[in-house]
Amino acid sequence: MSAEEMEHLMAHTGGIARRSFAALHEDED
Repeated sequence: MSAEEMEHLMAHTGGIARRSFAALHEDED
């Protein structure tokens, strides 16, 4: 896997993590 592919994968995974965290935080409210 190239560095560019890794960067895209990390960005995608980070986006999922942020959405999941936001959803969890909204549930707590």
